[in-house]
Amino acid sequence: MKKKSQANKRISSLFKLPENRDNFHLFYKSLSLATNGFILCQVLPEERLKIFGFFNSDPLMDRIHVIDMVQPLCGPMELQQTIIDANEKYGAKKDIFFIYNFESCIYLSKTTAKEFFQQMNLIRDFFMQFNAVFVFFVTESTVKIMIQNAFDFYDWMKFTFTFVPERERGTQTIEVKEGEEEKYSKPFEKIKYLKSAIERITNEKEKSQILLELGELYRQVGDYDTALEWMLKSLEIEERNNDWQNMAVGYRMVAEIFQLKNAWDKALEIAFKALEIDKKNNNIANIGHDYRVIGTIYRDKLELDTALEFSLKALEIDEKNNDLFSVALDYGNIGHIYLYKKNPDDALKFTFKALEINEKNDFFREMARNYNNIARSYHEKGKLDEALRFSFKALAIEEKNNYLIGMARCYNNIAGIYMDKGDLDKALEYIFKAQEIVEKNNDRDKMALTYANIGRIYKAKGDNKTANRYFKRAEEIRNET
Repeated sequence: MKKKSQANKRISSLFKLPENRDNFHLFYKSLSLATNGFILCQVLPEERLKIFGFFNSDPLMDRIHVIDMVQPLCGPMELQQTIIDANEKYGAKKDIFFIYNFESCIYLSKTTAKEFFQQMNLIRDFFMQFNAVFVFFVTESTVKIMIQNAFDFYDWMKFTFTFVPERERGTQTIEVKEGEEEKYSKPFEKIKYLKSAIERITNEKEKSQILLELGELYRQVGDYDTALEWMLKSLEIEERNNDWQNMAVGYRMVAEIFQLKNAWDKALEIAFKALEIDKKNNNIANIGHDYRVIGTIYRDKLELDTALEFSLKALEIDEKNNDLFSVALDYGNIGHIYLYKKNPDDALKFTFKALEINEKNDFFREMARNYNNIARSYHEKGKLDEALRFSFKALAIEEKNNYLIGMARCYNNIAGIYMDKGDLDKALEYIFKAQEIVEKNNDRDKMALTYANIGRIYKAKGDNKTANRYFKRAEEIRNET
């Protein structure tokens, strides 16, 4: 138990973003379980270096052979020989291969990416003669080329893991020009592949990881019912096998889905199951995570004093662990609770504390959330110009990252501010932008909110007929069973 808790602590400190930490936990588990086959890691060099650094001091490193495709420079045929040589030298002792630097290899060998991966497609069967796991570390643009030109090779991936950039920055890849942002927004493509791959998996543990990953992907696209369906199937397997650690991860993810569905009592029931497991295993970092999730559920349930209690518990743990990203999350959550309590001054106080950490460490996604809540606090105080300024700062980040849910939230807030400023035409301009996104995502709760806001703007313009039409649409959605 001590070794496991030390590994968990190291995993918790490896990445700043919770989704990357959870993803790495699944990746590590998959490496431990798989006996052969392909694993794909979609990752930028900075995050790949973190992963390699972790394994340099992990017992699993004794089984890992690392192949840099440019030291020495090797194409697909040379890669075959490198694997054969390693197998002859180490045998079964080295049964995990980390293979990386495909992008630089393609550039330096002066071949085209299309030609390179067509050759990889031809040697697919070669890898299957070894009882080994082959992990390919590539960027997103490389994955796209692999799918287009070597789908048979790609189709054999047992698992795919996407690690999002923890610092927003441009990068040079096969397809992306210097300075352009890579996008990690291809969930439907990944869903299609995983749903076909899961039919071939017979190992229950491997299947559980894929089911959980499918659930997370459906959450990202706003299909919460399907997300829940896949996550609960994963939990059935973990409960059957008494894998407490994976059960805690699964419970926490399921709780967040119920929270998004506004089923707060069910969300709390599941979140407390995760907390019970993490307390039993003395997983301190995850206990803080559990407290944070529980706090946000109570906030959405409008039990604000209890929400504050759990958020402060999370903050205490995260400050002791010097987990700056989580501390910033806690400050932001506490600020959000004070906003719900109609206390904009304390809301600003805590949200600016969160923003200070996030700006210093380039946590852009959280900065957008902070800017948005600062804008709402200033709106509450009647400082509309300040509210508008921070809303546009939030919107700039959300648009840059093409985060549609965040963009819709910003458009709704900006519309409300313009309405209170008396600029009803501008208010309509932004609320219609929000409407386009929520309808595209079929987010019923947000559609109801947006239609109601459109109705209010038309009512303020004196167009009661149009206003009532939107009010009626909002009410119809709210009454859906």
